[in-house]
Amino acid sequence: MDAEQSQHVHPHTPVQESAHPAQLHHRYLVGRLVAENEANADNRLDALESPVDHQRALSLGHALQFGTAISERELWLGVIDQLDLPFKTRERFKTCGDYPSVEYCPETDHVRIQANHCKSRFCPKCRTHRQARWRETLKAAVTSLPNAEWKLITLTLKHCDDDLKKQLTHLRKSFRRLRQTDLWKQRIKWGIAVIEVSYNKTKDQWHPHLHILAPCNFIDYSKLRTCWMKATGGSHIIDVQRLSTPEHGISYLAKYLGKPPSVEVFLREDRIHEYVDALRCAKMLLPFGSYPEAAKPKKKEKSPHEWVRLGSLAEVLADAERGFDPAIQALTRIAAKITRWIDNKPPAQLENALNKISDLAARPPP
Repeated sequence: MDAEQSQHVHPHTPVQESAHPAQLHHRYLVGRLVAENEANADNRLDALESPVDHQRALSLGHALQFGTAISERELWLGVIDQLDLPFKTRERFKTCGDYPSVEYCPETDHVRIQANHCKSRFCPKCRTHRQARWRETLKAAVTSLPNAEWKLITLTLKHCDDDLKKQLTHLRKSFRRLRQTDLWKQRIKWGIAVIEVSYNKTKDQWHPHLHILAPCNFIDYSKLRTCWMKATGGSHIIDVQRLSTPEHGISYLAKYLGKPPSVEVFLREDRIHEYVDALRCAKMLLPFGSYPEAAKPKKKEKSPHEWVRLGSLAEVLADAERGFDPAIQALTRIAAKITRWIDNKPPAQLENALNKISDLAARPPP
């Protein structure tokens, strides 16, 4: 990122931190109470309250929660009511990110926005939570054999005009046939496969393929290619890479697990319907073989940390606009966490949200 772009994306003026930042919630709640008492004593309680614009706060909350994927969310919202999904599923999708509140954890000194979750696999926000679980599955597999040599194998299907669901079925069945060959049984005992779906706009064709992470010292490329041709009935393009570090494979596969459809798919009503119909119940992460117990991810325990609610995002935003320092600090921390992941110019809605928080932080104290 060049200097000009960095200045544009990270415009936040640093907020003066307290000597005890872990007590942000105390300073917020106590400061709010003191301000209310002083205003009440002067019979000026109405002057304390900034007008709470819930719609503006909701827009800000969506931008901060969806981050750089806010544009993708807008694309989904444009087609969601036309998709063959249950009514409740569509309504949950449309209200994902609604009712945002700001919470603070005294133990970790972290601030977050807590809001509705639709848990749809197509939702850009909920997809990040799904990706985190998938990453844990991949990490558990790799760390179970720290000294093993890992291979990243890609298996593709030849381009055709078949619908996506049919191609995915063919891909899974072909992979099952490949695993029954002597070559595969001798060289690869277990691993994890990930399905990636891409779309060729020029040819108007789907292109599903498999990325496989497996412990394997050596597998003959030519023999594997021949076996895959027989398993698929003619597909011959494959790739085999030796991973210098297993972590590279984890990042590589996790990226594909969260890959959204291309913009061109959204522009074709028949294609977005086909995409949703094929993937809505499909398993995209496929452990296979004699999966060792040590490679299975441990059940995630509930976080022991307690989160304290500072208020709704609308209330915190109103407090920040009247110059209340703890509210400004809370919003600035949320924005700073987002900007760390931005590599390019952010979408307009996100950029406006970050600039809004930057302006609040830059204001002189009242």
